[in-house]
Amino acid sequence: MITRLTSRLSRLSRRTIILLAAAMVLVGLFALVAVRTGPFAPVPITVITVETQALRPRLFGLGTVDAHRTAHVGPTTAGRLRRVLVDVGDTVAMGQLVAELEPVDLDAKVQAQDESVARARTLWHDARDRREHAANEARRHEALLDAGSSTAEIVASRALEARSAERAEAAALADLRRLEAEQRASRTQRAHLRLFASSGGIVSARFADPGSTIVPGQSVLDIVDPDSLWVTVRFDQQQAAGLTSGLEATVHRRAVLDTTLRGRVARLEPKADVVTEELLARVAFSAPPRPSPAVGELVEVTVQLPAVAASPVVPNAAIHRRDGVHGVWTLTNGSLHFVPVRLGVADLDGHVQVLEGLAPGDAVVVHSRRPLTERSRVSVQTTLAGGVP
Repeated sequence: MITRLTSRLSRLSRRTIILLAAAMVLVGLFALVAVRTGPFAPVPITVITVETQALRPRLFGLGTVDAHRTAHVGPTTAGRLRRVLVDVGDTVAMGQLVAELEPVDLDAKVQAQDESVARARTLWHDARDRREHAANEARRHEALLDAGSSTAEIVASRALEARSAERAEAAALADLRRLEAEQRASRTQRAHLRLFASSGGIVSARFADPGSTIVPGQSVLDIVDPDSLWVTVRFDQQQAAGLTSGLEATVHRRAVLDTTLRGRVARLEPKADVVTEELLARVAFSAPPRPSPAVGELVEVTVQLPAVAASPVVPNAAIHRRDGVHGVWTLTNGSLHFVPVRLGVADLDGHVQVLEGLAPGDAVVVHSRRPLTERSRVSVQTTLAGGVP
């Protein structure tokens, strides 16, 4: 009985030992996996060595094509639009008739005034002739009075007639001048019904069709000078350090593939956009583009900023923000350290100038699989999964 019990316990102990050994092996394998590939595994990172480099920073912005010189063609008097002789896209010359308003009864008014002026001129000529005749008669009777062939009463009567004829001539002349002024005003008003191009260019917009009622100051057509086209560009204020007039720029047209135009920053607008925190700049083309881009066309502008002195440079991906401070993770003897840095300019290739905090030869972490801390265990890799260098 005792021997049988002992044999059973012996078999149970061997089974327990085997199970315990298998469990320990599984735990060991799990621990090994956790340490090597799990949450406790070293964080894969890529590291670069800080080098000194002279950056040629560039500034990128989006802009729209505008016209520096635009002529707004419109009437100075109210009326109904009779005809429009040009349309959007047409080329016009300075002084060309482009539109006309309905004259209504203005032509008849001008014709009536022409007749009134002609009649008033005739009356003035008659009054002048009477004044000259009356003056001659007055002088003749004065001579006859000296010769004793006339009387003082006749001389006084002829002098009164001469003065009356002189006043009649002045009144006729004043009436003629008044009618001529009204005639000129009506003709000017009639001329203002004909709208002419104040400058040569391309019709960029048409705001009214025949039959529309136009008021003074309302534009019927807009004419842009194709040689005055430039680009209004918006640049991020934080990246616009060094932006000044005269810098070279390239303008890439989105509407036309593989079309890049050269230009230059013409001026910076004195007022920035407080909402978007952007600076506004005007970029003029080095040569008038042909064919001319449409006003309002969206373009991409790249400005070449002045070169900066050689200094430590790191990739933009290496920059982190911690507690409101910019810095980088450095690797020294296998230990991680977060080093605050003062940054300078950046280029469009992803390089950032470091003014303070790093020296040439420092090892800086560019990419990491997970967020880092000073206690993180790391494994330096050439590339990370996904092809990140």
